[in-house]
Amino acid sequence: MNAWSAAITGFGIGLASLGGLWLTIRLVVGRPHNLAVVALSYAFRAALTAGGLYAVVRESPGLVVPALVGFWFARRLLIGRWGGITDVGT
Repeated sequence: MNAWSAAITGFGIGLASLGGLWLTIRLVVGRPHNLAVVALSYAFRAALTAGGLYAVVRESPGLVVPALVGFWFARRLLIGRWGGITDVGT
């Protein structure tokens, strides 16, 4: 694995994790008794993110930075696409 593949992996992890958050919010807004859905979504997204980043670390610890940069780019893309609160300083 090189830096580009780590960044693409991080981008995919970010899309899946943050896209899952978006889907969870769309699912639970305006519906009663959503605690189980939110808890399961959090557990799945946390396991996905941790597992993906752990897989990158097992390849080479130095590739975590490109993976996190890819994750950040996915976050910026989704915020730009779906809107939201902008970062402080941007």
